[in-house]
Amino acid sequence: FINDGARYTAGTNLNVTILASSNVVEMRLASTPSALEAAPWITYASNVTSYGVSLPDPGLQVLVMGELRDAEGQTFPVQDGISYLPVTNGGWFAGQVIASLDTNNMNAAVILVETNQQLEVEAYTPLSGLFEIMVPTGTWSIVVDHRGYESVELSAQTLAAGATNELGTILLVPLD
Repeated sequence: FINDGARYTAGTNLNVTILASSNVVEMRLASTPSALEAAPWITYASNVTSYGVSLPDPGLQVLVMGELRDAEGQTFPVQDGISYLPVTNGGWFAGQVIASLDTNNMNAAVILVETNQQLEVEAYTPLSGLFEIMVPTGTWSIVVDHRGYESVELSAQTLAAGATNELGTILLVPLD
């Protein structure tokens, strides 16, 4: 996953998370097939912070390709992509989801729907429940959903270029 599964990025440094079986010992990463072939093998790490990439034109996708190698020497391909969105064309929605009866706020779905472009973006919260989701500018409806809890809807949330719209704490109420 790139940037915790985000759909968009405005920067050249990505956080890459690679979940693999316990017998994976090495990996290599690149943004093109030829660069991957030339990349050195490094010790496997499930999280690579600040992986630098060159950005394409706005709207185009940045690819991260990789290979994992296990203790027996077998290799496995991995690949993910993220679209480049300059801050002049997008912004962020941020907040925290709290599932009131759980200490685990992980995997609450934050679903954003842009009303004019018919665009939908879905992201999932980490254990902390904190989220920051980059999307194009526009007016968005936001639904937060978590198993065992009532959904919360925030309608007509306007997002300006380069702005962060703080949604605050979203407290989920358990289903009866």
